[in-house]
Amino acid sequence: MKEALDYFNSVCKRKSLCFLLSDFCTENYEKALKMAAHRHELVCVQIKDPREQELPSSGLITLQDAETGQSLVIDTGDRSFRKAFLAHVQEDEKKRLEFFRRHKIDFFEVNTLGSTVVPLIQYINRRERRLKMR
Repeated sequence: MKEALDYFNSVCKRKSLCFLLSDFCTENYEKALKMAAHRHELVCVQIKDPREQELPSSGLITLQDAETGQSLVIDTGDRSFRKAFLAHVQEDEKKRLEFFRRHKIDFFEVNTLGSTVVPLIQYINRRERRLKMR
């Protein structure tokens, strides 16, 4: 995501409205995101899959990082591991939302199991009310 934001920041010189769709499960994008938000009207749309929030108890599984190719075997049958995983996911979420708020970056979530239209309409309505209050 950092590379995509760096590219966007380098080629898009005029102030624009930009929607960034991501699961935000990556690192080291914050500086480029702040720069884009400073120059443009940036709206971050977090794509959330509930299946990635809580691991099912399925025993041993092998995970592979799509970007690095690294593999890792984990035991999803271990209750303490699932609990720690959920705590980690929730902490990441909290930090991300704090970052968006601190830097005045608009954001909303889209759930992979639900409608994509409803959250967008809700966001547009909130934005419209906020702009009328100015």
